[in-house]
Amino acid sequence: MFLSQYLSMPQYKNADPVKLARFEYGANPDYQTVSFDEFYDAFDDTDNQSATQGNPLFTASPQMNTGIQSAQQQVPSSDHSQDGLADDFIDMVQMGAAGVGSSIVTGIDTGLNYLGVDTPDLGIAKGLQEISDDQLNQIAPERLADYTNTGFEEDEEGNLKLKDGFTWTGALMHIGQGVGSMIPTMIGGGVVGKGLSMVGRGAAAKLGSKAAQASKALNAPTGKLPKALGYGAVGGQAMGGGTATAVREKMESIPLETMAKSKPFQVVYNVMKEEAAKAGETVDDMELARRAREVVIDEAVNSGYLQMAGIGSMTSGILGPMLEKALVGRLAGSYVSNVLRAGAIETVQEGVESGAEQGIANLNVQKYGNPDQKVMEGVKAASAMGATIGGLTGSTVAAGTRPLASLTGFGKREAPTQEALDAVNQPVDSTQVDSNATPMTEDGSIDLNNAEQVEALAQ
Repeated sequence: MFLSQYLSMPQYKNADPVKLARFEYGANPDYQTVSFDEFYDAFDDTDNQSATQGNPLFTASPQMNTGIQSAQQQVPSSDHSQDGLADDFIDMVQMGAAGVGSSIVTGIDTGLNYLGVDTPDLGIAKGLQEISDDQLNQIAPERLADYTNTGFEEDEEGNLKLKDGFTWTGALMHIGQGVGSMIPTMIGGGVVGKGLSMVGRGAAAKLGSKAAQASKALNAPTGKLPKALGYGAVGGQAMGGGTATAVREKMESIPLETMAKSKPFQVVYNVMKEEAAKAGETVDDMELARRAREVVIDEAVNSGYLQMAGIGSMTSGILGPMLEKALVGRLAGSYVSNVLRAGAIETVQEGVESGAEQGIANLNVQKYGNPDQKVMEGVKAASAMGATIGGLTGSTVAAGTRPLASLTGFGKREAPTQEALDAVNQPVDSTQVDSNATPMTEDGSIDLNNAEQVEALAQ
């Protein structure tokens, strides 16, 4: 689309031409074969519209007459052109939540399929992704352009630098997306961890452990191991599913003649050809190539999923419980220290995960689809962006959750009721309790009316 076409629409009448140009330029790789200045000269047809007619920069792309397609479909309608910054931030929160929800479902589905479980296509992941895309559609075009052009890139020497279109409003949109992304993983991880903890304590209580009976009666907080497993399980599926989607999209965009250069494709193709010959099946080469391509794409997706799910499980399992404490727990006494701690945790986690996701996607594309793909392409930029936005997101969320936790009492242990205490057989046999971790009375038993002992027992 040319600038005059944008300005002819009411929602773009007062938009910044340069920002519209950066959005169009950033969303279409075909335009990026020339510099932005050269592109802008062709894009701005308001002074000399006839000069742009037939311009090869635009006519080479099918987007010329059909408007922005694919990534460019994010341009919102006039109904949403007056949305304010707060509205757009909320839209980005919803976008992030739905997007990660889709990744979790994709991760679970991919993992089950890898194990040989034939899962029905319920369309949940696709539906959530459509919701995520729709929320991105809602934000104003200027802020969408800011969001698209805010990030890091590498110069010709491989050094990191901010993109030319980097703006604070673009960063704010990314923070909104990050806040939303935390919702499914933190809530999901906490719920799974609590469930595992309840199952474990219930099983131990049935086996006769009085310590477990006491913990169950007192509704003790989630244990450290179940909590780590819960966050690790959900985080692993989110990262694995997101990488699986990225790998599939990249693999499906690779031309068949390029994929045919990869060794996995050649192996699969030759095996299929031999099997067809043995079975007496007549299949032309193009059909065999198509079948081999589908198999290789699935192999690449499974490989990327397994690698990133493993990394995501470790980072989420270790850092997830720490982040929870910084957000609503008692990791540090002061408000400021918790806000800073949450930012630091998210900086590390998002920096590692974003870089790893980009690198793993590149690695599997190189192995299965395009031997010329560079493994480290975009890794530093992705890691830098993840660390930067992750840190800002963690601190932003903690700044809001800490006061709410203090007001509501969320995250604090409730004092045991008398009924709960009466339900526990006292005293607890000291042989069933780790004496190094739990203070006891002189006779080796635990007094459940003693607050210090009860709290130690609940750990």
